[in-house]
Amino acid sequence: MSILRVDSGEAVTEDFNLVFEPNPPAIWNPGGLLVTQPQMSHAKVDGKAILVQVLTFTKQGCTTNDGMVGNGNGNISPDPGQSITASGLKILVLSDSGICNGNLRTVPPAPPRTCPCQCNVRFQGDQ
Repeated sequence: MSILRVDSGEAVTEDFNLVFEPNPPAIWNPGGLLVTQPQMSHAKVDGKAILVQVLTFTKQGCTTNDGMVGNGNGNISPDPGQSITASGLKILVLSDSGICNGNLRTVPPAPPRTCPCQCNVRFQGDQ
């Protein structure tokens, strides 16, 4: 991921990665497909667009050790106190985070059961 240092942190570019941390920890695995709907600015860092406004996402295929599967969705918004913009829109920085809320369901032939699930979501910085 390309990094642009700004007063409030590091700007997030189009090659971002998200980290999903189950809440409570170790109850289930937030694996599976991630579908995002990023909004990009016309401003670029190393030829890569900067994420602006709100990042909306859907997570599909989360699992538990006892065979439940589920989906969730959420978003990451810029911190309200952050004032850095690109193309007139607030940018997302590495320290911004959000919540993914969803439901886990049993798979037949198991008896029907549904339970809510939640993850804290953040951007992954350079490793």
